[in-house]
Amino acid sequence: MNSSAWFRIVILAVAMGFSHVSRGSSIDEAEIKAMMERTVKAYAVRDLATVLALYRNDELMFFDLVPPAKDCCGYESAYKKTKAFFDGTVGPITAEWSDIAVKTDHDLAFATAFLHFSFTAKDGRKGDVRGRSTLVFRRIDDQWTCIHQHDSQPTEVVFKW
Repeated sequence: MNSSAWFRIVILAVAMGFSHVSRGSSIDEAEIKAMMERTVKAYAVRDLATVLALYRNDELMFFDLVPPAKDCCGYESAYKKTKAFFDGTVGPITAEWSDIAVKTDHDLAFATAFLHFSFTAKDGRKGDVRGRSTLVFRRIDDQWTCIHQHDSQPTEVVFKW
């Protein structure tokens, strides 16, 4: 084997050896999915701190399904809305993600998923909310944090063209 062939083999081996530490890796994707799963499990036990651990900074834009719609900026807004949700419900809360898809690229990532909540309001009304979510994450101090979340709910509008 000539030196050129050996050089290509060495370069390929080095590239394969470092591929597991790339910033856009399946390890990062799994970490973000695990964070999202911890968050919805925390709703069941009304663990406000764990729910909000996904959102660690004031750069957060949080467009959720809870009114008021214009109150969407910063960690404090997410805290107030989540606490109000817990305070306004009784009994078990079920929250679950489905079809989570995560893509990472260096220090940015986004995730899409379907979200389902079921709960009982304090006045006895049953809530069953299904929606779609898009989350944007940034790696800050070597930890992923959600900097933008947008939830939407499909409508049953009939369009006539």
